[in-house]
Amino acid sequence: MKHLQLVFILISFLFYNSSIAQHNDSINCYKKVNKKTKMLQKSTYTKAVKKIGNTFEQYNYTLQFKELSSILNNKTITKHFKHTNSNANIKIREASFKACNGSFITVYYKQKNNKWYPLECLISL
Repeated sequence: MKHLQLVFILISFLFYNSSIAQHNDSINCYKKVNKKTKMLQKSTYTKAVKKIGNTFEQYNYTLQFKELSSILNNKTITKHFKHTNSNANIKIREASFKACNGSFITVYYKQKNNKWYPLECLISL
C-alpha cells in the first residue's frame, strides 16, 4: 500500500511540475508574440523580414474599396482609406510570420510609394 501511495504522490508531483512548465511556456510564448506584434505594427514589410525572417505565407491582392471589408476591420478602413475613391484599386499584401509554438502573426500591408506599410495584425495562437 505504501508503494501505491508513493507512486501516486510521484505522479501527482510530476503532473504538477509539467503543468507549471506548460504554463511558463505559454507565458513566454505570449510575451514573444506580443513583442513581435508591436514591432510588426510599426515596421514596413522589408524591415519586418529583416528583423523576423521570411514569411511562411504571403499573398498580394488588388481590391476595390468596397471589397476591403472582407479582410480588414472597419476601424482600419476608416483610418487608412477615408479619402479613397470607391472605384480605386488598392494593393494589399497579407504576410504571415511564425511566432512560437505553432502560433503565427498575420499582417496586412498597404502599398504606398513602392513600400508596404502595416495596416493591422491578426494573431493565431
